[in-house]
Amino acid sequence: MLQEIKMDAAIFPVEAFAAAGLPHTCAHGFKGKHGVAIASRHPLRDIDRTVIGGVDDSDSLLSSGERYDPAANAWSPIASMGTARVHHAAAAIDGLLYAIGGYDDSSGTFSLNPSGERYDPAANTWSPIASMGTARAY
Repeated sequence: MLQEIKMDAAIFPVEAFAAAGLPHTCAHGFKGKHGVAIASRHPLRDIDRTVIGGVDDSDSLLSSGERYDPAANAWSPIASMGTARVHHAAAAIDGLLYAIGGYDDSSGTFSLNPSGERYDPAANTWSPIASMGTARAY
């Protein structure tokens, strides 16, 4: 489960998710700001602990990403996407991370974007994939 949160990650209710059958969690967020939490029945892999895109404190779209290392309890940057996006879909498939759709601000205002990108963590690079036929966002 991937969930947007607006709370400090330190107070994310890990125990409640574990009691609901989702014992493997990772959260990154601050009170009142856009953050993300992942909860899973299965152990998380490194690619599953990656956060990409979104907005910053000044509501500027982000193309940046970060990966969480639970052993070090620290986040580190990864290569930035080619397109800054928010409200996009993301999926980890066969060790690669995909970012698809959402809104971008290439026209100076938020607009739907049908494009997609694929992240290769071994190379720390993003590459474009075919665009969707219909632009969409969640």
